[in-house]
Amino acid sequence: MNFVKAETLVQEITADGKVRDIVTERIKSAAEKEAEEKEQRIRNLPEFKRDRAEGKSLGEQLAEKQIQEEEEEAAKPKEYNVCTIDEAEYEHYQNLEEVEREKNRRRTTEEIAAVASFESERKRMRSEVGESAAQDAFRQSLQQQRADRASQQRPVPSV
Repeated sequence: MNFVKAETLVQEITADGKVRDIVTERIKSAAEKEAEEKEQRIRNLPEFKRDRAEGKSLGEQLAEKQIQEEEEEAAKPKEYNVCTIDEAEYEHYQNLEEVEREKNRRRTTEEIAAVASFESERKRMRSEVGESAAQDAFRQSLQQQRADRASQQRPVPSV
């Protein structure tokens, strides 16, 4: 730091014994004033403010802004979106649920009945036809198919 004589201090002792300070400022030349203004402009530039810890870097500014926003958000009263259901709505939802359960119950009983019906029919068919008759029917159908093929392959007499 440069020490420059800018003021003079004169102390006087008055008749009643009190000390009086008289400060007189030194008159600056135009060149000194211009140099001082230039120095002040340079000191006010952001990069020099940061060196003197007057200004903050972008990262510090963003961090402060984020902290400030979080504090403001925390200060806001919390708004809960709570929907209350009255008795009529509750009964309506219960009825819907009961209808759905009844539909599922009907479907399962129909499926069980269909499976049981199929099983009983299959057992009845097996008992009526029997295993040997089923094989005979199969053989008869094969013989019928062979006969049909043979008749189709015979040449038709020309007229």
